[in-house]
Amino acid sequence: MTVPRHLDSENQGQSGDQAGASGEVEQNLPRTASGKIPGFLIIVGPGEGGIAADAIHTILRSYTNSKIWLRDDCTQDGTFEKLQSLADTHPQRIDLVRNPVPLGHKGIAVSAFRSFERICQSGEQLEMVIQLDPDVLLAGDEIVSFARAKFATEGPGIIGSYMLSATKARRSHTAHRNRILLDLFPAGFDRYHKLLRFGAPFYAKYLVRAFKNGYRLGRHVLGAFYIVHGDTLQALDAAGFWRSMPDLGSREVKLDDPLISIGPYIVGHKLIDLHEHGDSRFWIQYQNPISLSAEKLLGRGYLALHPVKNDIPGLELRARLAQLDAHFSRP
Repeated sequence: MTVPRHLDSENQGQSGDQAGASGEVEQNLPRTASGKIPGFLIIVGPGEGGIAADAIHTILRSYTNSKIWLRDDCTQDGTFEKLQSLADTHPQRIDLVRNPVPLGHKGIAVSAFRSFERICQSGEQLEMVIQLDPDVLLAGDEIVSFARAKFATEGPGIIGSYMLSATKARRSHTAHRNRILLDLFPAGFDRYHKLLRFGAPFYAKYLVRAFKNGYRLGRHVLGAFYIVHGDTLQALDAAGFWRSMPDLGSREVKLDDPLISIGPYIVGHKLIDLHEHGDSRFWIQYQNPISLSAEKLLGRGYLALHPVKNDIPGLELRARLAQLDAHFSRP
């Protein structure tokens, strides 16, 4: 099966053993005992080139045994060129593609599904894929070991933030549940495309199986950050899940938060809460600006923070962290 040409720009893939812009030829990545490596996925929109580069540098430095998949949402502000420069410098570590048309926030699920499909087609043996927004600040080098331990205890599935926040507050699934319920009606009005729509949504054929395996309507990931087990990724690919999303998302529900969450249940896997046991080492999701100082963030040992945007509060926080901890220093 080939990558859909209408969604992935041609000639954007990175080939092995290429010399990057720096002239360096990268060697094959070392493997774990299982022969698998972790992967990272970042979907980048306009104005996110700087913070995306920040995340990419962190991954390249802190998770040397990994590969990064980038998807540019047809940006026209220099973001794609910045990503291309990084990809050219690290041809074996970074795979970059570009949406032929901008899909925006409403089309984020399309970008996510196409990206996971591309990852499965790459032939890489992956123990997990860590999906993160560009404004997720990676604050440590232990996310892979954290996820590995979590999967060892809970089994394969998707690690995310579902029932509890970092402060242990209960999350509401009402909005996601209601959107899916409305979407299940055979006819309705698609507010995004301003058109009447008819028929069942693409994911309806998976719901019965998901319900039997414990899925609860509206339960969701927070699209900013979640971790997919490698077995779950491949099982969903074999089930046709990643290929099932229509090109432009022909129904009202188009966010990845509820749609990705259906996936693990259809293959007998599950969602795993980041904050269910013990003190959380992830702050996902908080209103910007984050109220915690850089000193407190380091003191609490967070591994990831969201959102830390490309604005004045976000830049000030990043700068202060760089002063306090060499982990945040950029090359």
